[in-house]
Amino acid sequence: MITWSKETFNEKIDHFSGHKGYEALRKNADKAISSYTGFGLECIIHTDFMDRIIAMPLDYIQDWLDGKNELKWREQDKKMLAAIKGGYVDILEQYPNAEIHHIAESAAKFYVECGFEIINNGKRTFAIKKNEPKPDTNKVMTRDEMIAFIKENPNVKITHEYFSPDEYIYSKENGEVYTEEGYLFEDWYSSEFTGHNGIRMRKGDGWESGWSLYKEN
Repeated sequence: MITWSKETFNEKIDHFSGHKGYEALRKNADKAISSYTGFGLECIIHTDFMDRIIAMPLDYIQDWLDGKNELKWREQDKKMLAAIKGGYVDILEQYPNAEIHHIAESAAKFYVECGFEIINNGKRTFAIKKNEPKPDTNKVMTRDEMIAFIKENPNVKITHEYFSPDEYIYSKENGEVYTEEGYLFEDWYSSEFTGHNGIRMRKGDGWESGWSLYKEN
């Protein structure tokens, strides 16, 4: 398991021993190690550098050495640093998009009331709140992509470039699709020539693309 330590820091620094910038990197790393237990602005700067190297993935550091980025903190790096220092990298890997708190077992009730799921892992207790990625409202879907999406995402409104600004469709848990006015649009299980064929009838030409998530005004 990754730990926040001088050993981890040195291992990641020495991973780049074959890079043309290694000598300068190693020099800065040694200076950081010698001063990170001190105090003042220099200590803060060096500790931050060590945090970045320990938390950030090797390919991101490689790009920094190659001049492709500025080694800026990203949200996933901050989450990884917190996991490393908190000793729960394994939990973060299981729930990469979740809000995670390493808590005392006695605090579990409070976190449950706040909408968290409680996980007991050995002697450790975690409060997890899964943050699912939000759909891209600007993505344009093909007809097939829309059909697959609407089946798997009940109650999410879908529109088409041919629809008027206030028109949309959405599916329910039973697989049926409805219009914005609540009328049955498509039941998925009807044959080609019976039932409500709202989606099946809209095929070919412009109907093969132009589908997207409906944006609320």
